[in-house]
Amino acid sequence: MLGRLPNKLALYAAMLLSLGVICLASVQHIYVLLFVAAGALAYVAIRKDAIYYVVIPALLAYQLYLPLAVSVTLSSLVLVMLLLRSASQGKLMHYFRTQRLVKYYAALLIAMAVGIIYAPDRVLGFKLIAYSIIGLLALLAGYYYRARGLSVEQTLRGIQHVYLPIGLLNIYFIIAPDQELQFLRSRIASFLIEPNTLAALINVDIKANILDPFKAGTLFVNTNVASVFFGMMLCIALSLLLRKGGLLQLGICFIYLGAMLATQSRAGVLALGIVVLAYVCIRFRVQKLFKLSLMLVIPAAIIPFVVTGDIITNLTSRLNADAIEGDPRAYIWKFTFQNFAEHPLLGLGYGGWERIFPFYAATVGFSSKYPPHNLFVIMWTWSGLFGLIALILLLFGILWRGIRRYYRTSSALDSCVVGAALFVIVQGMFDNFFLHDLRVASVFFFLAGLILYEQREDSDEARSSIAIRSQSGNQAGSGDGQAIQERALMPQMAEVGGK
Repeated sequence: MLGRLPNKLALYAAMLLSLGVICLASVQHIYVLLFVAAGALAYVAIRKDAIYYVVIPALLAYQLYLPLAVSVTLSSLVLVMLLLRSASQGKLMHYFRTQRLVKYYAALLIAMAVGIIYAPDRVLGFKLIAYSIIGLLALLAGYYYRARGLSVEQTLRGIQHVYLPIGLLNIYFIIAPDQELQFLRSRIASFLIEPNTLAALINVDIKANILDPFKAGTLFVNTNVASVFFGMMLCIALSLLLRKGGLLQLGICFIYLGAMLATQSRAGVLALGIVVLAYVCIRFRVQKLFKLSLMLVIPAAIIPFVVTGDIITNLTSRLNADAIEGDPRAYIWKFTFQNFAEHPLLGLGYGGWERIFPFYAATVGFSSKYPPHNLFVIMWTWSGLFGLIALILLLFGILWRGIRRYYRTSSALDSCVVGAALFVIVQGMFDNFFLHDLRVASVFFFLAGLILYEQREDSDEARSSIAIRSQSGNQAGSGDGQAIQERALMPQMAEVGGK
């Protein structure tokens, strides 16, 4: 244990140092970026498999947009490289044959492609399909990790550690919202946030709730998307806490919990409640639950004294009945049901919602730019009933397979994909299509591939090959036995011939 302590201290010191790096990058961003790059290369050089346990998880989190005319991230290029590596090893087609989630994802992409045929805005359709492919690449990357034999626990710990600066910044920005605005205007933000979206945000061309002083999103323009991301990180941290425990791991859980609550997302609070209930149902016995409750009561009691009263008041006011009743989602979903009755099979096509909804918005008197605010409704509008069914199969397939795997293995690490899927599904009922956010899609589907890699198909193939080899061996053995018998009879035949 003492031998591993210096590595842990060095890692957490690096995490804290990176916080200062991000904050100072607005002043001397070039030198800071060079310093970070040199430190990352040095770490990779001295640590075995650091590129898999640290570098790739860091790229999935920070993305790093390249200074090109089109929005391309360094993370996307790395995922493509892993795809090509899998193809060169002959594993790619094997994934498509044996992994059911890949088949569900391929069905979703086909359904989305069909929607382009009758779409009012075909260019939008091609863009959205291109974004959706990133999730498939991340899923295949998770399979690659398992097929390579990399440690699931080390990978999860790497993800947890490299994302800590984002969580700490989100907590800091809810306390100091002016610093978040300064960060969004900094040069470093253009490498971490999609440049066109960031420019529109700074010029106030788009309405984004990250500009609300009572909400924080850090690298996410939409704080509801940030809530999904930090919720998934909380599930990973909880699974590692249940795996080994420890006060340090408990502190990491509270960092991600605080980062998620800093988004002030009502859907996020609902998703958190459902995830906690699910963990209680599938994981804890009464005695262990009581001990965990005692561990959580004291830190939870300190939060009201640390967080300012305005933040807590804003969150509670957003959860009261009047605020929920006045939410525009009720009018939006009413419009959705009317159009579903008229176009149940094909939906509205890409751009169809933006063309039809403004007429309805004018009659009820609110903004014409509201999206459907439901993950599944948006998919129906794009690609009709077939796309909706494919999305349900994919997301609920991840949830169901995660639950089955947990009951089969009883591993705390496997529970994280259950919590992540619940966060995505529950919050997806109330928010926009955040699976096109590269960070959320990359982390969620990478996690699904890492945990839910199905080795049963591989073992069946191995058993069949062993059976074939044993059968051929038996045949060879019977042939050898027959030859021995023939050789044994030859002297007798010779004696008969001699007589």
